[in-house]
Amino acid sequence: SQITPGFNDLSLQGILFTHFYANGDRSDKGIVALFSGFPALGKTSIMKFPDKAGKLPNIARDLKKSGYHLSFYYGGDIEFFNLKSYLISSGFENIVSDKHFGSEKSLSKWGVPDEYIFSRLYEDIIMTSDTPFFKTVFTLSNHEPYDKPGRSRYPGKDEQNRFFSSA
Repeated sequence: SQITPGFNDLSLQGILFTHFYANGDRSDKGIVALFSGFPALGKTSIMKFPDKAGKLPNIARDLKKSGYHLSFYYGGDIEFFNLKSYLISSGFENIVSDKHFGSEKSLSKWGVPDEYIFSRLYEDIIMTSDTPFFKTVFTLSNHEPYDKPGRSRYPGKDEQNRFFSSA
């Protein structure tokens, strides 16, 4: 059985890069690698140094100069690892985080499950469809402990089945 049938179908309609590898061992390093093309620094992250991180080149900043509206969506704490500071220096005008949802939606250890974030993203896309936009979603439901509301697609409490259900 396919773990991500919807994603598999979408991958046939666009371009799927199958030989990409993580840059670093933590999300804060990966975000800087994605937006700024900056490699991971081993034990630390340049995101912890806002003065330095703000001077890096940044694709989001370049898109903003070209008239794009920038949005970032994350169901967790946007202050974690100086993420908010990095996003603001990158030019993001709209930053949606756990603070934009009621406490009843914070159902996981890390914050608001992805399904609520994607619903908000969809609503925002409908509202901004006439404007060029660059919207980024930083997921958290597929992070251990793989909390997700509702019925699990893969039964069992073991880590592999919880991970598969989160995907």
